Amino acid sequence: MKLAPWVAGSALAVLVITLATAKAVSPPDKLVPIEFGGVDTLEAYSDGQLTVVIDSTKPAGLEYPDREDSIVKVRRDGSRLIVDGKFATYAQLTVTVPGTVHRFVVSGGIISGREKLAEAEVLSSQDFGWRGDVGRLLLRDTADASKHAHDGDKGAEDDCTCGSSNTITVYGGQIGELRAWSPHATLSLPESGTIGVVYADLGPKGGVTVTSARRFDQIHVVGAEASTSTDPNAELPTH
Repeated sequence: MKLAPWVAGSALAVLVITLATAKAVSPPDKLVPIEFGGVDTLEAYSDGQLTVVIDSTKPAGLEYPDREDSIVKVRRDGSRLIVDGKFATYAQLTVTVPGTVHRFVVSGGIISGREKLAEAEVLSSQDFGWRGDVGRLLLRDTADASKHAHDGDKGAEDDCTCGSSNTITVYGGQIGELRAWSPHATLSLPESGTIGVVYADLGPKGGVTVTSARRFDQIHVVGAEASTSTDPNAELPTH
């Protein structure tokens, strides 16, 4: 029995699409369990997309594409766990930590808290975001604001519009107190109504954006003491 030309053509097209789809399927992610006993600080860097999940009910560890170009190194330094992910092509690196980890030094990405913390501190050199419940949240932009300033150019740092122009986004969560420091970053608060009080120490090029709010009296922008230190161990200014 012969197949009609259009039937044969359709079957061939389906076969080609099926083979192409099968070839394009990404390999399963690699899961690497990690022991976080005694660790209170996570330092994580990735040239892909970094996501940190705070969830004591989930196994702690790393998840990333199981490919030859995935190079992820982990080391311990006292109470600090350091993760460094290198990928030749785009990749998602997810680090799941227990709630005993409350300080994060990252190269950007998103930190998602799935359990309420008493306090958390995030230091990032690139755009980053927070989502989750926490009593007190401290955020610091550690990008080098003067990295493009010209040597010997008087006032170059003041005129520079590059460098630390990151966006710090607090996507949501019940937050009692939020404090943010940055020389030039924009603090974005899509859900400011869930935050008790906000103190933003921002430089002259910094600002606060509020998507929707029923009140603004809990948001305080303080420009004089913005921290410009890129040292993740430096003390944060207090009021």
